Amino acid sequence: MEDTQTKEILRRLQGDRRGFLSLMKKKRVRILNIGSRHPERPLRLARAFRRMGLSPVVDFMEPSLAKRRMLLKISETDYSGHFGRIYPKTIEDAESNREYDIITALHALYESPRNRDGTISTLKKTISFLEEGGLCAFSLNTPESDFQKIREAFFPSFGKREPISISILEKSLKKDKIPYEIGTPAESIFSLNPCKNESEEALGKRMEFLFSDSLDSPPLTGEQCKTLGRWIRKNSKKGGKNRYLTSTEVLVWAGKRKRK
Repeated sequence: MEDTQTKEILRRLQGDRRGFLSLMKKKRVRILNIGSRHPERPLRLARAFRRMGLSPVVDFMEPSLAKRRMLLKISETDYSGHFGRIYPKTIEDAESNREYDIITALHALYESPRNRDGTISTLKKTISFLEEGGLCAFSLNTPESDFQKIREAFFPSFGKREPISISILEKSLKKDKIPYEIGTPAESIFSLNPCKNESEEALGKRMEFLFSDSLDSPPLTGEQCKTLGRWIRKNSKKGGKNRYLTSTEVLVWAGKRKRK
């Protein structure tokens, strides 16, 4: 079964009738996923294409050895028929080959290098991997998301740079003259019930992934985790017996201008 984000990617592709018909004629669909957050999503997309009679393959770009090992384990599951190559590189170090129809970068921008003006420095390089007329899908948390509120609240006091946001991505895309459009936000929840009996420090430690702002981002200190855990306990939402945080996401579409 496809998740909400995978369905949105399919809807967006099918909405471009000419582009989608061109994709269907090719039969072989090449997908590149940047990073390894939510690796199942591009694989579900590939599975949906397979049901349409296409031959999709998903390549991954992941510099972390530990995360590449995780991807290899996934490649041995039901998704094995959709797996392609796993590049042990960052997008900056990889050689551009313009062979992909679709690129997915799902929450991968949070760790991206930045220019002096705070804009994201890897967008042009990312788009350079697309074939003419290809489409890239970036996903980010919206300002209303509790996950983004946590970043905005704690990044300055924890000595981190301004967190990547939709406004920073828009500014970066405009600077690089990359055409884009913003999709429809989709709300999901992060249940806190499994950790309701944990200490504030342990709870904060669970959310440490939100603070990875580079590939060599240092771990949070114990005191930082306690501070974070207290905020989560105070600001979490309640629905019935469930306590949770929101992780509202939006897809930002970017692509190449077709040659005239």
